Amino acid sequence: MHRLNQVIYLTCWTIAIHILTSACTDFSQFNCFNSEMGCAEQSVAGEVSDSEASQAGFPQPEITSLAGSEQTPSDTQCYVDQLDICETCDINGSVELAPNDQRCERIECLDQYRLEEAEGMLRCIQKSRAATSDGFCYQRGLCHTEETLCTEISTGLAREVAKASCIRIEGCMGSTPPRLVSRPNCHQ
Repeated sequence: MHRLNQVIYLTCWTIAIHILTSACTDFSQFNCFNSEMGCAEQSVAGEVSDSEASQAGFPQPEITSLAGSEQTPSDTQCYVDQLDICETCDINGSVELAPNDQRCERIECLDQYRLEEAEGMLRCIQKSRAATSDGFCYQRGLCHTEETLCTEISTGLAREVAKASCIRIEGCMGSTPPRLVSRPNCHQ
């Protein structure tokens, strides 16, 4: 019975601490400011100088202006239910670019192949590609496309055969690699 009382007591304290630490997230609607002890009402009656406040252990609020910046007022507060694709809330409550978003298409930067004929030869040309980013988000509000994510890193010859030989190249189109196949009934 004593163990059950301890569990109930700790559970109640855990819930109370959670409520106190997460109660004030949108400070503009509560006329409060964030302090290390949670939310506290701003006091206008007794003005305290910056030095007195810092000596008392109260953090000084950082005041930043949006004038001349690319931020808009909506960038200063982050509401999870209002996030666009490829957006997330950072630890300061601002909107930032998310590296991944489940709504983005998963893109693989596969090598690309094309078949060329020149000087009596069939050549399979391979373009090796790699991703420019680990994530699938390009910028806030936009997912990567194959064009923005994949970059060509090299181009080379994958296979080559004489056009008149008994071996032909199959595949070598799009992301399908080449394979060499014997021509039926070919005697050379």
